[in-house]
Amino acid sequence: MKLPFAFTIVDDTDGATLENVKPIYDLLTSLGMRTTKTVWSLRCEEINNPYRHSETLQDKHYADWVSALQHDGFEIAFHGASAGSNTRVKTLQGLEVFEQKLGCLPCVHINHHKNRDNLYWATARFNSPLVRTVVGLNQKRRQLCYEGEKPESPYFWGDICQQTIRYSRNLTYVKQIDLTEINATLPYTDPYRPYIYLTWEQTELF
Repeated sequence: MKLPFAFTIVDDTDGATLENVKPIYDLLTSLGMRTTKTVWSLRCEEINNPYRHSETLQDKHYADWVSALQHDGFEIAFHGASAGSNTRVKTLQGLEVFEQKLGCLPCVHINHHKNRDNLYWATARFNSPLVRTVVGLNQKRRQLCYEGEKPESPYFWGDICQQTIRYSRNLTYVKQIDLTEINATLPYTDPYRPYIYLTWEQTELF
């Protein structure tokens, strides 16, 4: 008896080069699996950023490979304009490059790590005052700041996301769980986070 089965992943592009990720996608292709791969459009200009050597859509050989993946049925998503914090102008440039290289704008957006342009990140992910306080203390200790949804910030791009992106990842979990037990309506809209059209949650397996 055959049982229904589905498998997918969203691959953050952190540290990705053609050399270190192509073999994985060759394997997925050989198995008939099609998944989601994020990309950065622009090279990172922050000297101390640990991901500044990642390849981006500005690297022709990498962009050509990503385009081939897309034509082969893989979904290509937006991990922000670059590995570093992106001002509004840079985010717009990143979306333009994405469209130029891949022929369309991204459907999916995923925040990256410590980027200031992240949308509804850290304390802004939660409604509970208690959780926000605890998360805020850790955020302050690590001197992190996220401003993608704040119109007064040079990193604001919430309105662009609202007009461009269909799905955005928010909450994540560090072990394998059944997300339907947490939220049976995935993906979902969130009235408290209006710049995101639809959001979903994700497990991270270690």
